[in-house]
Amino acid sequence: MPDNTRRARDEAFWHTFADRYDVQPGPINLENGYFGRMSRTVVEEYQRNIELINRGNSVHVRQRFEQGESVKIQALVAKLIGVPAEAVALTRNASDGLQSLIRNYNRLQPGDQVLICDLEYDTVKGAMRWLAKHRGVEVIEIEHQHPASFDSLLATYRETFARYPRLKLMALTHVTHRTGLVMPVQAIAAAAKEHDIDVILDGAHALGQFEFNLDELGIEFAAYNLHKWIGAPLTLGFLYIAPSAWRTSTRTWAKCITRSPTFAPARPTAHRISRRC
Repeated sequence: MPDNTRRARDEAFWHTFADRYDVQPGPINLENGYFGRMSRTVVEEYQRNIELINRGNSVHVRQRFEQGESVKIQALVAKLIGVPAEAVALTRNASDGLQSLIRNYNRLQPGDQVLICDLEYDTVKGAMRWLAKHRGVEVIEIEHQHPASFDSLLATYRETFARYPRLKLMALTHVTHRTGLVMPVQAIAAAAKEHDIDVILDGAHALGQFEFNLDELGIEFAAYNLHKWIGAPLTLGFLYIAPSAWRTSTRTWAKCITRSPTFAPARPTAHRISRRC
C-alpha cells in the first residue's frame, strides 16, 4: 500500500480521492467497517463484468473464468499480502473463510482445548463452540484487561497457555471490531508456537489499515475481507493457508485450494474437507 502519511494535511491531494466517489447528500458515512464504498471506477468495472457474464453465460464462466480469469484474480489477491497464489482461496467474506479454517482444522482430538477471548467476533466464537459440540473439544474463553497494553495482552496469553496444557488451537483477531485494538500478533503467535498451539487469525479489519507480513507475524492460517477497507464489491474475501502448513494438518485441504481458487466454506453439517476432496 502507498504511504500517504506525509500528505495527511494536503487537502488538494485528498480531494483527488474524494472526487472518485459518488455520494448521497446527508449524513457523512465514515464507517467502512461494515462495508466500504466502491469508487466510481470500481462500480463501472463491476457493472461491466456483470453484463459480460450475463451475455456470455456458462460458456464464458466455464471456458474463460474458471480456467484463466479466476486464476489471475487469485494471483492479484495473493500479491496484496505478499504470499504465493496457491496459498489463498476466494471466499464471500472473512467470516466464511474463518468458518472453513476453524471447522475443517484436523489436528484436534476429543479432550483437546481451543481458545477464544472476549474480543473475538461472534461468528468466530460460534465456530469454536461448534468444535466443542461436534469434535469433543473444550472451549477456553478468556477476558482481557481494558484498557489493554502490549504487556497485559501478552501476559494474559502466556498465563493461559501455561494453565491449559491441552490447548491445540486458538483464534486471534488482528484488529478487533469491538474496540479497534490492534493485537500484538507476532508476540502472541510466537508464545503460542512455544506451546505447539496453532493460531487462526481474523484479519477482517486489518487489510487496508496497515502493512503486515504473515511470515514475520508467524501466522499460517488467516482470513480477510476485500469489501471493507479495500473498497471491493460486497461479498468478497479470501482465506490463507501457509505452504508450511500443507505438510502437516492441512495437506489434503491445500489440495482443494490449489485445485480451485474459489473455496466453498464449510457448513455446520458438512464433513471435513479432507473427506470431501
